[in-house]
Amino acid sequence: MSTAALRATLKSYQDQLAKTVPGQFPPMPEWPELNKKLEAYAVDPYITAFFRAVAEQLLETADPYNPVASLPPPTPTAPTESAENAPEEDSEAEEENAVKAETLPEPSQPTATEVAQGAFANMPEAAQAPIAISPCKAALNGAGTYVTGALFSLADFFDEEPVDHVLVQSSTGAEQALIKLWIRELNWMSDNIGMYGPLGAHTLQKLTQAITAFAEGKNSDVTTILKAAQASDKQNRTLSFLFSQLQYYRARQGSTSALHEAREEAKRACVYADNFDGNKLLYYRYMAALIELPFDPQKSLEQLRSYYLINPESLQSDEGLWAHDGIHFKSLILLSLFKVNLLEDFEINAITEITQRVEGGVPLYLALFRPKLKELITARGPYREKLLELEQALGTALHMYNLYRRELEPYHGQHGRSWFAEVRFLQFFATPALPSFTDIFLYSSLDARRVDAESAPTETLRGNGLNRTYYWHVWAQSITPYDELRNNQALPVMTVKSWAPLTELADQMLTELTSAENALIDADKWSQVEALLPSWEMNQLISIGNGSSTSVATYAPLLQPFQTYFFTWVRAAGQAKKHAELIGSSAGQGAFGSPKHIFLAFSGASALLTDPNYNHKAMIHKAWQQYKGAGSKGGGFGGGDAVKQYGMFLLVVPIAGLTFFLMVASANVGSAMALFGVVLAMLIGVGLLLSSRK
Repeated sequence: MSTAALRATLKSYQDQLAKTVPGQFPPMPEWPELNKKLEAYAVDPYITAFFRAVAEQLLETADPYNPVASLPPPTPTAPTESAENAPEEDSEAEEENAVKAETLPEPSQPTATEVAQGAFANMPEAAQAPIAISPCKAALNGAGTYVTGALFSLADFFDEEPVDHVLVQSSTGAEQALIKLWIRELNWMSDNIGMYGPLGAHTLQKLTQAITAFAEGKNSDVTTILKAAQASDKQNRTLSFLFSQLQYYRARQGSTSALHEAREEAKRACVYADNFDGNKLLYYRYMAALIELPFDPQKSLEQLRSYYLINPESLQSDEGLWAHDGIHFKSLILLSLFKVNLLEDFEINAITEITQRVEGGVPLYLALFRPKLKELITARGPYREKLLELEQALGTALHMYNLYRRELEPYHGQHGRSWFAEVRFLQFFATPALPSFTDIFLYSSLDARRVDAESAPTETLRGNGLNRTYYWHVWAQSITPYDELRNNQALPVMTVKSWAPLTELADQMLTELTSAENALIDADKWSQVEALLPSWEMNQLISIGNGSSTSVATYAPLLQPFQTYFFTWVRAAGQAKKHAELIGSSAGQGAFGSPKHIFLAFSGASALLTDPNYNHKAMIHKAWQQYKGAGSKGGGFGGGDAVKQYGMFLLVVPIAGLTFFLMVASANVGSAMALFGVVLAMLIGVGLLLSSRK
């Protein structure tokens, strides 16, 4: 193929380059359309099942003796079309399931726990293996979702450690639940006995006696033992906590005086002390709110407020939802059980702040709070504007996610010639399975300020050389709804989309350049003289194409991390004997920084093809002459040419030194001049002999 085709395509590339403008996302839809998308979005079923399974457990913890009857009544919601057409349930089932409607699956469906267990059981064995990292930091697993391993590896986080004790085995129902709780606390107290001062060991002994008496049905002895222990150790918070749990149990059994005493003991257990473990104190406060729920939901909610268990600031720490042993997370799930009309400014502000600023806040809101809070939006009450603003932010983020996912899907599994550094980055970035919307915000906050930097598949990216890229951070800053925090170039999908026509022409030019080069190359001679031919670098090609000395750094991407990756990949592209090989290697490495960079490389290669001194034909001819000359005059020091060039030098230097020594040693000038004449004649003879060799 002649170079004419290459020049024609190069001209087409130049024309296309002149009219190429950076791609832009389409305008943001209005709120009604965003709202439709948000309403239609199905929250990841694994996340929903997980949160609801935890909620079920909390319900049972709040009232282990009758887990349904004590729950707050459900918040009325507008019936769905399927609900309107469903057959009527019988009154008994309807009454039993009414209170579960807000937080648990429909009665016709399996419970959330069953859903969770079923989903986990059907996962590949590798995905079920425990993850040896901190809670909610899941490795990429074979289940095809990022959250499955994360959530279902956390079951033990919410299940209290089982206690194997003869007292538990001899009890049933409510007594067994209370004994388990009691023994766990005694074990903790024993492990931390130094925290309780000089009376700690004595109180521990009394508490052990009390629970033994309780298991044996000696209730009057239990009270006597506890009051005696309290008289001597009034500041012992564990003692007050366990006494309160016992009295709450008695209140549920019908004791009219026990409830007041239970609340007083719970209040005493929750008093702050510098020398008491902070996380344990938070646990006692959480349990005080939790155990109060079946007796007085309003008082339970007030305790959540007064003890600041709904704490956005703590949840914005590095530990996120797992701060303080997960107490604040559990408190949020407890909050989701209350009727919406009990919520006030504090709760609404906390929920919106956690959704916006806490890693994992978005899926928590979508799974637990949004179904209830939508009522406050439609009611046009005092919280409408704040909640509507949050809804619009979520709708915007979902819209951005859908746009990016659509543009990234073609790159998933693609490993072809990328040309640009940004395209190769996208190919690597899309190598793992694309995450769901809630996957992303399980590992990041809506405002993209808090991100789990190290979780999978960040290590997959590092394996591909993207050691400056944090997977979830890139996603979060790309789809965050807040304009001032969004980075539209973190995933430059629209920019490279506008380059697509140019890369098609570049592929065509590479084919034409390869053909044009092959037409100038004698394959037989090439194989013999390749080592003698010069290697070309990209700087040389673009300098020739530009008509002046030019470096690839001139066309490097301006933004990080693409600039760093670009220089790494330029070095990897290296050098080549053929221009097409150099450009092809650079294209495969993603070592082009801009469309003009490609244009100059092909312009330089095209110019060299027609240069009389530097085209491949001329260069091979010169190398062939050198190759033949070296072959026919080989042997000795550097071959025949080397002997011609250096032979006289090798002879003259030692002979001249010897002559000088003899002349100095001669007795008179005459004999010295005679010696000089002999040496000169010898040198002339040797010179004539060397010059006559072919």
